[in-house]
Amino acid sequence: MAGRDAPAAAAAVVTCQAMVAADPGEAAGLFGRAAAMWAALPRPYDALLAAERRGRRLLDAGERERALTVLEESQRELAALGARWDADRVAHLLREQGVEVARPWRGGRKGYGDRLSPREVEIVRLVALGWTNKRIAESLNLSPRTVERHLSAAMRKLSVATRTALVTTAAADGLLDETPT
Repeated sequence: MAGRDAPAAAAAVVTCQAMVAADPGEAAGLFGRAAAMWAALPRPYDALLAAERRGRRLLDAGERERALTVLEESQRELAALGARWDADRVAHLLREQGVEVARPWRGGRKGYGDRLSPREVEIVRLVALGWTNKRIAESLNLSPRTVERHLSAAMRKLSVATRTALVTTAAADGLLDETPT
């Protein structure tokens, strides 16, 4: 590299030197320098990976506060860059250190926790009318097994063991009075 303008190669050399440095403090300093070199290119992903490694070495060196600051910033910027796996890896490390990191919603079905879902309420209302699982399944275009699963979930959430108790508890909780959505 002597006499050549090769900034990416120079940044890679500093990154490698940091990786093999025995002293965590020295490694952290080298990773910080490498991050700045990558950022100047601009190669933001490589800069953020070097910054993450710097944060890890700062932790090893006992500089917890500085390390957490570097790691939190790295995690935010990796997420903003769209490097989800990397951002999740850093978030996991932060959580291990006792830092509260929000978990992004990844899509999928909405969870109802210990509340009945709209479908479960609908099925409980039909049970209250005296309908069988088979009739409910036919009416809602579901399989009888799916109706059973919804009933089981509703019974678990309301802490009851029978259909009668399910309807009684649902009525007491006002679930049968609400207008369907």
